[in-house]
Amino acid sequence: EPLSVTSRTYNLAPDGTFGQFLASEAANRGLRAGDEALLIQLREDSDFRTNIGLVNGWKRTARVAVDLHGGNGDLLATTTRNIPPESTVQLGRPFETVGGRTDIISGYARIRVLSGRHLFAYASVIDNATNDPTTIPMKTGAGSARSWIAAAANGEGAHDSMWQTDLALLNLSGQQATIELRFRGGETATSAIVLAEGEQRLVEDVVGELGVTDSGSLEVFSDRPLFVGSRTYNLSAEGTFGQFLDGHPDVALAGADETVWLPQLRQNPDFRSNIGLVNTGSAASRVRIRLYDGDGVELATTVRTLAPHQRRQLQEPFDLLAGRSDLDEAAASVTVVTGDGVLAYASVIDNSTNDPTTVPMVY
Repeated sequence: EPLSVTSRTYNLAPDGTFGQFLASEAANRGLRAGDEALLIQLREDSDFRTNIGLVNGWKRTARVAVDLHGGNGDLLATTTRNIPPESTVQLGRPFETVGGRTDIISGYARIRVLSGRHLFAYASVIDNATNDPTTIPMKTGAGSARSWIAAAANGEGAHDSMWQTDLALLNLSGQQATIELRFRGGETATSAIVLAEGEQRLVEDVVGELGVTDSGSLEVFSDRPLFVGSRTYNLSAEGTFGQFLDGHPDVALAGADETVWLPQLRQNPDFRSNIGLVNTGSAASRVRIRLYDGDGVELATTVRTLAPHQRRQLQEPFDLLAGRSDLDEAAASVTVVTGDGVLAYASVIDNSTNDPTTVPMVY
């Protein structure tokens, strides 16, 4: 029967875990000869390192070219790799080992399939101080002129955590792009950015740069299509513990009578789960959230109303709504009762390290 499959890969340390979410891909899909994909928001300097993974789901050898670009769009290096059948090849620190660069704060890679099919790519950006990884999924298509980041923050959180968000914007439209950032939370703020063709801008602590101490969502509106991504992280004395939050175009949002799922949730002494909801529409939305244990037994249900452009977070709902703090395996469904343009996600946080892992919604 069809399954929804997800995973979390993590560094196991004496103090706890530092992990990253990795979604599954259908085995008969992926890139094929002539296709291209992008890996944005890469970094390779004294603070972070990047690995790129190339996955061949085909039963024959595939050949892939990887073009490495700096933040200004310059091509730094190109390398080609043969990927054996049904195998993964990892490029460790490619900006250094291939391009000879260790000063890349904002880089990206273009993946070109020269031969083969069922090819996938991803990157992992790792904090050198904490060894905490953040997954960067591949992007295809032309980008979007309007994207939403479900959560962005500058401020304190539970368990003495301190949260910030870095935003990545990549312009491959062929023309200069004029962008407006719109932060929506308890406070609102806007800012304008201009990107040259081929430029990727990393806006570190974007909410703080907007002059706000708050948490909310971020709308990216541009006169040209962009590729958008972000990393929200707990900033500690040892380094950062972060999670990737993708830029969602309008076409990737849930509408009335649609149900999305949040799998792989946990609520126990080691981990806590929060659920986030964002209404990107111009009218109010009502959503129904159902909580389940690992056997599929419904534990609790609740309905929330979201004002236009509102973000709401359900803090540890398995504990507060269902009275359960012993769940190693749990899930939630989110049904849009009325409204349109709803975005849902979950964050699973290691209580020992305050390291978050994003769980995106799946249909």
